[in-house]
Amino acid sequence: MWPFSSTPYSKIAFDSSTQMRLYHCWWWNCGICSGEPIERRARDYSADTWLSRIPLHSMSYGSEGAFCRLQKSEDQPELNKDFRLICRSGLGGSFVSAACSIPRVRQKNMISLTKVDEIGNLLDREDEDSVRGEDWRDPLYSPTFSRLIEARKSLGILHSEDLSSPKNPTSCIGRGQFTQDREQYRNSTNRAFFSAELVLERKNLPIVTNAIGRGLIIEARCYTVSVSSFPTV
Repeated sequence: MWPFSSTPYSKIAFDSSTQMRLYHCWWWNCGICSGEPIERRARDYSADTWLSRIPLHSMSYGSEGAFCRLQKSEDQPELNKDFRLICRSGLGGSFVSAACSIPRVRQKNMISLTKVDEIGNLLDREDEDSVRGEDWRDPLYSPTFSRLIEARKSLGILHSEDLSSPKNPTSCIGRGQFTQDREQYRNSTNRAFFSAELVLERKNLPIVTNAIGRGLIIEARCYTVSVSSFPTV
């Protein structure tokens, strides 16, 4: 289900040519992928997401095993510049949300960060009662996330335990609960799905606040430009 069929976003076209693919990134348990130029980020990583929302790739709304693939779009030349990426699930239960800035620099750092997390076990158990409330920052419970943080620190990337802190300027991984009920949704701290009406209204609402971090698997490739970097919070 593509929730934005009533908006101009449904007309966005993609260049499927491998040679035109700038970045190839995977998130598990995500539904929609959207991007915006980094310059629009006025306050924190989530505050201005919907000022200029551009869906890049529609995935199934299944809560397990889904991935988002980012490709160059002929309708979004900003992909040749810095931009941020938001991913989240569209169904009930738990979800994983990632907001990531991708400056096109430091390819070696990107490779180092990827290698550290390439075996990342994402523990596809988010919707089980036994794991709800677990702290994904606990190295005993989520060694992947701990390795990710250590990789960031080894690259000299700032890290704060408060994942919504401006001290984490480059990106974020988050996990939270959400609802599709509009009233609950409007008052929710974690907003994971925006209806077509809200998209059209360009509501400037945060997607994830006070997030709990968890690991993810990333692969970054760059065919038409020479450098890419994906620092991760």
